[in-house]
Amino acid sequence: VWDTSVGMRVYCEAVIQLQQKNIGQALKLLQQVRQYLQEVSKYTDRFDQLVDMLEPEAYFVAGLNAAMEMDYAKATVAINRASQTVEQFADKYFKADSPQYKYYKGLGRLYQAYYTLLSTYNNYNQFQFGRIAARGDDLTSDAKQAKQLLNESKIDNAVARTLMALVDAIIPMLEVIAALSAT
Repeated sequence: VWDTSVGMRVYCEAVIQLQQKNIGQALKLLQQVRQYLQEVSKYTDRFDQLVDMLEPEAYFVAGLNAAMEMDYAKATVAINRASQTVEQFADKYFKADSPQYKYYKGLGRLYQAYYTLLSTYNNYNQFQFGRIAARGDDLTSDAKQAKQLLNESKIDNAVARTLMALVDAIIPMLEVIAALSAT
């Protein structure tokens, strides 16, 4: 018999590992959570949404880990997958005009915006201004879309406020990098 409390305990451990910046251990634990909850889901579909919600988080963490290791090829794949899966999560579980739909769509754009900041800053530090210019005129498009969707969701909790603060910081940082690269 599979106990959901075991899955939730492991999830809490994964969150703690993330907070302590033990990314590799957090990823392993998130995979274990998924396995526990999938086993429980064989008997009930009550946990499908929770299992599906964990997938983009795992991809995003893997992408951040790859970026920290300067493996931007791997980071690009993981962050793109995180963005796609969180947006698919919104499509699967929420109506298009619901606050949750807009929130998760905004989160997908925020994943892309955060990665744009990391990769662009890396390119800037390596004097690879051509790569920055090749990205196009507006490096902030994903961040602006994220901000719009998160605002439209009207979800007001600590996580949503933190995401808004993050996107509000990303936009001017990308604008500065773009301006400095162009000179």
